[in-house]
Amino acid sequence: MAALLDKQAELSRERAQKQASMAEVFRMLARRATAKEAEIEPRLALPAPPGPHEPIEVWENFLTEVTAMSEAAQKPRTILYAEHMIALKKEELVPTPSNLPFLVAMIDEPGPFGDNLSEWRQLLSDVEQLPDSVQKRHTVNRAKQMIATKLWENKTGSSL
Repeated sequence: MAALLDKQAELSRERAQKQASMAEVFRMLARRATAKEAEIEPRLALPAPPGPHEPIEVWENFLTEVTAMSEAAQKPRTILYAEHMIALKKEELVPTPSNLPFLVAMIDEPGPFGDNLSEWRQLLSDVEQLPDSVQKRHTVNRAKQMIATKLWENKTGSSL
């Protein structure tokens, strides 16, 4: 019986040595993988753009943040989108003349089932034909913002 127990103890030691050597191999592989990952530049995810109703300062901060990042596949489109939105936000800051009528027609924006690029383009072309008013300027600016957003979503495959 003692010989059998010695034999099992010896087998247990051999198994422990094999497991220890396998663990060492796995540690070595993990170190190599970590070293290779460190060599490869990590792909930075672009931050999500602000919403269309965010103030111009938020858009300018977003543009600065994206411009400072390393090159990425979506970076040029994202920078163009941010620059377009900043330009539209600056248009909103231009004071309207005091003699400008507030409303010249009832204008409905596309609803939830028509919230797509073609509907916003159609709305923009329809509204641009109306006489100048506060509402027209606001609606044209909103339509341009939504068109820019829809174009960015279509090109990047993401949704805001």
